[in-house]
Amino acid sequence: MIVFQDVRFRYPGSDAFALDVPELRIGEGEKIALVGPSGSGKTTIVSLIAGILSPERGSIVVDDVALERADDSARRVFRLRRIGLVFQEFELLEYLSATENILLPYFLDGTMLLEDKTWVAVRELAARCGLSDKLDRLPAELSQGERQRVAICRALVMKPKLLIADEPTANLDSVNAATAMDILIEFSRRDKITCIVITHDKQLLPAFDRVIDVSRFSGLRGAP
Repeated sequence: MIVFQDVRFRYPGSDAFALDVPELRIGEGEKIALVGPSGSGKTTIVSLIAGILSPERGSIVVDDVALERADDSARRVFRLRRIGLVFQEFELLEYLSATENILLPYFLDGTMLLEDKTWVAVRELAARCGLSDKLDRLPAELSQGERQRVAICRALVMKPKLLIADEPTANLDSVNAATAMDILIEFSRRDKITCIVITHDKQLLPAFDRVIDVSRFSGLRGAP
């Protein structure tokens, strides 16, 4: 599903950080936890996988697409249609209802129709996430846990082949964190979605197939 070969990345104008990945392979349907100290490159790795960043050199192939050869527009379309993204800060639009936030990838794509099966998918996702009676509410009317569950529904509504979550439980209490992680893992298993989660929470690690310490690619060492 994901193959890094001889990848090097540095932020423009900065020599303080460099990421060197000789090889990294993640299989289809694998559930991967990315760990490492702050500044070790966890978010950089997933940004490269999502095509948000481009490497200085090397090859990154995701779902048979060579991202380093794709232009910005092609990478954006690839990201919208094949990758579900879940963020620490939820990134909901405050003026849209929960339903509209879930459907945001469709609005951003602009070429995909909202068919009957799309609305069925929204209702099914909302039901599984305990949001059936919250779909008409604005984000300000939702709890922290409910906001994150809306963000998870948004990431899953396009039926992605890859799910990337960057510290999805960091702003949640332990109960809501466990619920959010259970939902991510359940959908990953059911639909054979490759799932990559950045986390500092060691209690979550047993849920994953593999744990990758990103510090080995950046030269930083420390506790996750």
